[in-house]
Amino acid sequence: MAPASRNRQWLILFQKKRGEHRTISPRAAFWAELGIFLLVLLAGLIGLSILVSRIFLPYWRAINDYRPRLAVVREMRILEQKSEAGAVFRPEILVEFEVDSRTKAAWAFDPRTPLGNGYLPDRRAAERVLGSFRQGGLCLVYVNPENGTEVFVFRELPWWIWLVLFVPLSLVILGGVGLAMVVQAGKERSLLAQVTASSSRFLLKAGAASSQLWPTIPPPLSSQDSPGVRLPIRLPLMPTELGNFFGWFLGSLLWNGASLTVLTWAWTGVWAGQQDWLFFAFACLLVVVGAAWLGAMGYFVARQWRVGPTIVEISGQPLIPGGRYQVYVAQFGHVKVNRLSISLVCEERVVFPEGTETRTESREVAKIRLFRREAFEVRSGLPFEAFFDLDLPVGVMHSFRSPHNQIVWMILVEKVLVGLTPIKRYFPVVVYPRQSGKVTI
Repeated sequence: MAPASRNRQWLILFQKKRGEHRTISPRAAFWAELGIFLLVLLAGLIGLSILVSRIFLPYWRAINDYRPRLAVVREMRILEQKSEAGAVFRPEILVEFEVDSRTKAAWAFDPRTPLGNGYLPDRRAAERVLGSFRQGGLCLVYVNPENGTEVFVFRELPWWIWLVLFVPLSLVILGGVGLAMVVQAGKERSLLAQVTASSSRFLLKAGAASSQLWPTIPPPLSSQDSPGVRLPIRLPLMPTELGNFFGWFLGSLLWNGASLTVLTWAWTGVWAGQQDWLFFAFACLLVVVGAAWLGAMGYFVARQWRVGPTIVEISGQPLIPGGRYQVYVAQFGHVKVNRLSISLVCEERVVFPEGTETRTESREVAKIRLFRREAFEVRSGLPFEAFFDLDLPVGVMHSFRSPHNQIVWMILVEKVLVGLTPIKRYFPVVVYPRQSGKVTI
């Protein structure tokens, strides 16, 4: 078989697939992924709490609990404090102000620094802070009413503080979205297990021996497993685009969080006098790539929102060669469609190891046209609906599944849209063999 396409598995945490075999149980993978995203969420929350407590909380406390006073700058100094981790520096200004008709003097500083309590890791940065004040000039200070010697003076926050804030926010979003995805996947696996068990009991009660006769054919959905509205069975959507989107979305969050951290580091060095412009340009390039990545994610979300969901229902399963079945398709959204074509396709897949990776090669081996419509518009709240017949030829190959080979039948909905890239959505069906007759494909 000459393969027409190759697919890789991306963002599979703790579950390296080899065909239908996994090197770790789904339960262990569930708890491992849950732990990873929980750690990411906790790291983001800890970082966010540190930033809030050291950058934003002091200002909020001052404007709500302290007394604002207009003061005169008399002196300036840099307070140095040494520790085992190294020396830190706090720029301070001696200010004079009036409280209750009495003139007081106190050393004031800006407490909003990453190290907390006004300390900076570099003397040059402290000198630049003092450079924003002028001896004999006026400034607005906030005086603690309970302790008159505690005086704060607030400067305008540098713009890179907001970039630093984006890093823990990205971790919080990444961890929260990841936790939601893992929990939802766990619920779907549990539901799938229940559906499989109920389907097995239903088949046994009905006296069906298909699982014993054809163990390599996947079990079909019944009207009890996935009931439809217009027809008995609603077909599930294969999550090809959605799964890839979540993988790229999480990757973009990690990339942007890391790139903004590097940019903040580079800008802090420039602000401290270490003018490494090459490193700063490299950090800016990383941020530009991340912005383009987020733009692509935004385009995907806008496209999916405009297109809307697709519903496919069928009158019965499994499909038997030579049989006729009714199909219902509904397309929601708000978009102009140049062409909508629906086909029944058969795809042959081969799964094999290549080094440390597992590859899946696939080729479309049959395509049966079912429905076609051109030049129409789908409006919000008014879906496009269509009923048509599916006549399955007598000699087609039945569905097949083994550890390394698969024959997969799907209903393919292809949409060519105005102003958007074409969209393909697949809905799997199961074909059983006839009791007799020649098989061709």
